[in-house]
Amino acid sequence: MFAGRKPEKKCAMTTHRYGNITGRYVIYRGENTKMDAIQYLNVEDYLKSL
Repeated sequence: MFAGRKPEKKCAMTTHRYGNITGRYVIYRGENTKMDAIQYLNVEDYLKSL
């Protein structure tokens, strides 16, 4: 659906469909960390916090 589109366009489409974006996150198997404006969350920690 969003493949090949510019990030600004993706964000605008996502906001229109789901509401305001409050942050950018990647859920993965590595350690929790933050780089630039993107927060990387460990999948196990994330699921335990729900």
